[in-house]
Amino acid sequence: MDASAGGLSFARELFNLRPIPVLQPNSRLEDIAMLTRPLGQTGLQLPILSFGASSLGQEFRQVDISEALRSVPTALECGLSFIDTSPFYGRGMSEVLLGI
Repeated sequence: MDASAGGLSFARELFNLRPIPVLQPNSRLEDIAMLTRPLGQTGLQLPILSFGASSLGQEFRQVDISEALRSVPTALECGLSFIDTSPFYGRGMSEVLLGI
């Protein structure tokens, strides 16, 4: 399907797309709710953003593990409850550290 108005309308319906609200300069983090979308027909709602856990496994560069671990509760507090991880991120280290 092309990017015509009909194609965009189909994509919006298929992926439950809706406009992202514009944040004002005086917006507080506490006042902003994470946008979610349904996961197929499961009834689950996933945030539109995920937390990438590759840094926990030091996959691409060395990181301060204590700093990386502090990022997990911060991400969860911000509504990032969808966590992207893989057994290849630090050869399983990201999963181990997420379980701490």
